[in-house]
Amino acid sequence: MKARIFISSTYRDLRYLREQVANFVRDDYHFEPVAFEDDTIPYKPDQSMVTSCFDEIKLCHAMILIIGNRYGSKTEANVSVTLGEYREARKCAKPIFVFVENSAFNEYNVYKEHLNKRKRYKPVIAENIFVLEFIHEVMGTGVWIKDFQRGSEIISFLKSQWAAFFSEYLIGVSPNISPPTTKIEKTYKSRPEYIHFQGKLKKQADAGDAAAMLVLGYYYLMGNIYFETNFNEAFRYIKSAAVEHDYPPAKWFLGALYP
Repeated sequence: MKARIFISSTYRDLRYLREQVANFVRDDYHFEPVAFEDDTIPYKPDQSMVTSCFDEIKLCHAMILIIGNRYGSKTEANVSVTLGEYREARKCAKPIFVFVENSAFNEYNVYKEHLNKRKRYKPVIAENIFVLEFIHEVMGTGVWIKDFQRGSEIISFLKSQWAAFFSEYLIGVSPNISPPTTKIEKTYKSRPEYIHFQGKLKKQADAGDAAAMLVLGYYYLMGNIYFETNFNEAFRYIKSAAVEHDYPPAKWFLGALYP
């Protein structure tokens, strides 16, 4: 199953950026970008387009939220569609990667110094005060925000974040061991559990188990008491899991191996 990533932003001002991010999600990681302009959201005749978008968020694995200087069209609840999508993702406890255009972020920093007078604050760059209040709401939830000037900055940040997620995944499925000294390492390698684990993992990987391929590739990449560092073997196993077996976690990590 491919990871589905919902892309949320205003459209007219950020449509080219949305396309760039969607292409990155699709081409670099082989995930499925979900955006209303790509016809990836099924619209039901008995409900509004906005409601259909909200329903689709529940079926996605994560959200990329991009905030520019425009607030966008409003929902029946009198908030922007983008803000509504963000709140829905929060309600569903989805991972959200938030990016704010540099000019809007800079103005927000000025705005927050005048919070006690915000009703009288007149935005210079943002379309209206609601854009700044949107950013303020996101900041208040503790979600980490990355400001950007170019789409390449968003892509670079996502690569780093997704690589970190994958590292946490590997830690979760790998044996809990401490780095040994050289003396202890030599002793440990003669123990039956070491020989059993090494042989079992390689056997599973060579038999086509994509998860085992990924763990084995990681071990070869990083090196540990089980396997000495071998980049060629690491790349071979990770690439096989990602390309030949279409294993999403391996795709994440394979993308991180490329500059």
